[in-house]
Amino acid sequence: MLYQSAESLAGRNEKIYLPPLTFQEVIQDQIWYSPDFSRKAIKMNFSKQIGEILMQSIVFGNYPEAVTTERKREYLVNLISDYIFKDVLQFGLIKMTGPIKKVLALLAYQIGSEISVNGLAGSLGMARQTIERYLDLLEKTFIIFSFFREMKFHQENFFLGTTNSISH
Repeated sequence: MLYQSAESLAGRNEKIYLPPLTFQEVIQDQIWYSPDFSRKAIKMNFSKQIGEILMQSIVFGNYPEAVTTERKREYLVNLISDYIFKDVLQFGLIKMTGPIKKVLALLAYQIGSEISVNGLAGSLGMARQTIERYLDLLEKTFIIFSFFREMKFHQENFFLGTTNSISH
């Protein structure tokens, strides 16, 4: 939206980055949690619950709504549909949703892994520049984030994390 406006917001806006909930915040919101418990006590007595929460965090991410709703999958599908594919299309940042959906699906299976832009391009049969543009767009819209980027032999590799996992 900022890029589509003809009027400058210089000096009249403030960007605030609100990250997803931390795993500790998710744990502290559980009905069984007490601040009086030591980490050791939590690990010994609630390891099954912690494992389940960890798996849900990996699959659904830690946006507050994704953590609190019972209908997690429906929430994420709506978020993808409303946010990515309507807003991004409306602002002309992409022309078709099919290719970026393929990129997201492939990325969802590689969370926490080293990613090669050339590898993604080859796997999806897309141009490297298209993949780079999609990754940049997904980072700028906080759908994915990279832990670090490293340039080697003109091939960009990075570790990927997501604010939410996309499995659609």
